[in-house]
Amino acid sequence: MKNHIHRASRRKFLGQASCAAVGYTTLYSTLFNLKALNTLTGFDSTVAATGDYKALVCILNSGGADSFNMLIPRDAASHAEYATTRSNLAIPANNLIPINPINPPPGKLYGLHPSMVHMANMFNTGKLSFINNIGSLIQPITKQQYNDGSVPVPLGLYSHADQIMHWQTGIPHARVAQGWAGKMADIMMASNQNQTISMNISLSGSNLFQTGNNTVEYSLDPFEGSRGIIGYEGDWIINEMRTAAINDLVNATYQNVFKKHTPE
Repeated sequence: MKNHIHRASRRKFLGQASCAAVGYTTLYSTLFNLKALNTLTGFDSTVAATGDYKALVCILNSGGADSFNMLIPRDAASHAEYATTRSNLAIPANNLIPINPINPPPGKLYGLHPSMVHMANMFNTGKLSFINNIGSLIQPITKQQYNDGSVPVPLGLYSHADQIMHWQTGIPHARVAQGWAGKMADIMMASNQNQTISMNISLSGSNLFQTGNNTVEYSLDPFEGSRGIIGYEGDWIINEMRTAAINDLVNATYQNVFKKHTPE
């Protein structure tokens, strides 16, 4: 990833901020991103933090992964059942990449899709694990309880958009504006050595998952790093209006001397 962060004037800095566009996020979210990038501008990348750094990396495929063809049973009986269910989508057992669980059920063997070579290596070296047969529930439920409606079920159970939201919020019975990663960052913020930099970094813009009560994700483009506000200093009439509005925002003057102060 190229590093696009460098020292510049305040106006130019806004043009190179990480937000895709001011209108894409709330004003609070936008200003937080600008504050974070301003801090990073003066950060000495040669100074490494002491200790063992750990990060939680989360990838949301929004339902785009065929998980039934990722982790696959390869013992004869289980694979035959799998092949019957999957029909022409089934992967032949001899094409699977074997993996070696520590405590597999008796007689059960497993393998990964033939394209998942690196994941197989990570699993077999103890750096990857699988959590299967999970989904959003309010409480355990049987088919009979579902049919007779005696047990509450997640909001919008057959809505794809609602299920994506439940995974990001961890609250399947309501629609809320905070995700569990954002709320974790709220709780752990006190341990952040530089509290002007967000504990959450996003490669997919603003999102519900990383938004907390006090935490806003710092957005980067996955290929270009800090991209800039789209249309800033552009030659189209709408871009000119956007540029003028941003310049008015950052060039505002105040009579009160305390209002002029910019915290370090």
